[in-house]
Amino acid sequence: MEQWEHLIRNYGYYALFIGTFLEGETILIIAGMACAQGMMDLDRTILSAFLGSVAGDQMHFLVARYKGGWILSKFPSRRARIEKGLAVVERHSIWLVLVFRFMYGLRNVTAFALGMTRMPLWLFVPLNAVGAAVWAICFALEVLSLAIRFSCS
Repeated sequence: MEQWEHLIRNYGYYALFIGTFLEGETILIIAGMACAQGMMDLDRTILSAFLGSVAGDQMHFLVARYKGGWILSKFPSRRARIEKGLAVVERHSIWLVLVFRFMYGLRNVTAFALGMTRMPLWLFVPLNAVGAAVWAICFALEVLSLAIRFSCS
């Protein structure tokens, strides 16, 4: 058990950054429980989750912006359905940037889809940062709260 605690204390924030870069929820749950046990600091946990989430979403957005057409050309039979979906994303793009990370399992796909819309990068960047900050704070605090309640009962 001491070995796990040592790893979490020394590499937990790096693992959290990488995990939230890739998707996020599971690793943030683990980090929240580590905060409840005093192995990680809540402020640094929220910052790591925020930075990883923003960086991952920016990468997906930019890949889609510059290579999305080429990637989608590999799926010609699905082009009509994809274009229909992108039209919906385009119509609701501002709100979608703010809330998509709360929709489990859709974060990467949504950031990619947003990159294929006409949303300018200058608008995506601050909206993405706001959405990631709200997500990191709310999710980390909720997990910490649950972990504390669970350990007290």
